Amino acid sequence: MGSTQTPAPLLAETKFNINHQVRVKLTDRGKEVLLEDVLSRPGTASNAEALRSIKALYQRDDEYNFQLYELMAIFGPTLPTFGTSNAKFYPFEGNNITLLPDPYAVARHVS
Repeated sequence: MGSTQTPAPLLAETKFNINHQVRVKLTDRGKEVLLEDVLSRPGTASNAEALRSIKALYQRDDEYNFQLYELMAIFGPTLPTFGTSNAKFYPFEGNNITLLPDPYAVARHVS
């Protein structure tokens, strides 16, 4: 008879925590949410201060880096619920979040 093999997982298991860096490509809706969040922070007195804060997160081509907990704190309440298929409500393009490599992983394995 044939051999029984366990199929390979579609995605490799990866351990991460809420402090890991993630990258998202913001939609127009996502940019609005980010600006609203930054403007609502104590100590942000002007649009210029808000834009400086946002620029620090900006990478390229509308991609922004966050720690996972920051991303969820800012965008979590605005994420569409199940059954919402209208992409104009999504803060991230394709509703995708990219987990960035852990910069400390190499140091932990070297020692």
